[in-house]
Amino acid sequence: MDFIEIGEAKYASEELMNLATSNLFELGINSVESIDIHAPSNCITIGFGDPEDAHAAHAIARRVPSPGTRVFRSQDAVKFLLELNSVVNSWGHDR
Repeated sequence: MDFIEIGEAKYASEELMNLATSNLFELGINSVESIDIHAPSNCITIGFGDPEDAHAAHAIARRVPSPGTRVFRSQDAVKFLLELNSVVNSWGHDR
């Protein structure tokens, strides 16, 4: 089984997919159709039903999306997951 290491903890891809899904839902990004995290290459791909949700994921990653895209891809899953967690934590404190 492949893992992604964050800090001193190791996470299986499924654990990180569940974490990403719950964090996105926490932000009101509800059209997640699929999440694939490939641990050996540290890549993440998220498919959305709504282009606005895909644009929100791109904004979290500080990237400009293609117009109308419903897919977010990153070659650095760890960086995106840490940014997503940071946004969720700061958004939760602002409420």
